[in-house]
Amino acid sequence: MSIELGELSNGVALTQVTTDTRDKSNIYCELPYCSADSRVFVYEQKNSGTAPNTTEYIACEFGTWETEVIGRGLSGPGMTHSGIFFYKRVIPNKCQELVRIDLRTGKQRVIHEFPEGLQTRGLGTLSPNERYYAYGVTISYHPKMFGIELVDLEKGTREIINTDPDICNPHTQFEPSEGKQIMVQHNRGCEFKPDGTRLKLVGDEGATEYLVDIPDGKVTRLQVGLPHTPSITGHEAWIAGANEILLSVRAEGEYAPDKGNLVKVSANKPAERVGTPGYRFNHVGTSPCGQY
Repeated sequence: MSIELGELSNGVALTQVTTDTRDKSNIYCELPYCSADSRVFVYEQKNSGTAPNTTEYIACEFGTWETEVIGRGLSGPGMTHSGIFFYKRVIPNKCQELVRIDLRTGKQRVIHEFPEGLQTRGLGTLSPNERYYAYGVTISYHPKMFGIELVDLEKGTREIINTDPDICNPHTQFEPSEGKQIMVQHNRGCEFKPDGTRLKLVGDEGATEYLVDIPDGKVTRLQVGLPHTPSITGHEAWIAGANEILLSVRAEGEYAPDKGNLVKVSANKPAERVGTPGYRFNHVGTSPCGQY
């Protein structure tokens, strides 16, 4: 049941969509979890009573605020700019299923089966043509090594196409227009114990980004993070149609709030400041049209 909370001075009406006590999340703001026609959006809530699939995905219709549970699975879903929502669910004693849902029509189907014990790092990402699915994996903690694994959904194959000791939080995102590259967050100097206990998410050198070509794994370094800018904050999103990434960097020095810490970067070009000085940006999100 929704609650009308009133109207702001600028005319914006406020509505509280949920009222029960279960933990909820709008998932992650870098991508809009909405149908292609903007009729519904998706949020998640925790429900221990549906183990092992304790994350419920709920579609909510704008305006009527009617809700429907569209899936139960693991955390870490994903979204494409064409309104395709996907998540993994456990089939006990069998496998993990990757489920695809068209939020406009509500139709869903299983597009891949993983081993039941698969453990991934960060959110998965689906190419715009829906052929490839990618995510981070742990190869070893001693010596420390992580990887980016690529699933060819057409062939049903899986392959690690990139490895690095510092991609513990890879934040993988397919470029949303052509899908020829994946952005990868590079947490330089992260530290772990041999048992996997994390000691440090990022070291003094700070975090940056690089691109991985699909499917051959070629790496392109980006001119963001030290020594080009302060370390990135770890929040980034593709700008659709521009082959550019929008991200925030630590608000210090030449990127202090009065000068602006929101930048965009692309291959072979230095980072360029965008946005309005006077604000300190952290999480970012972009629209499917690439304009906002």
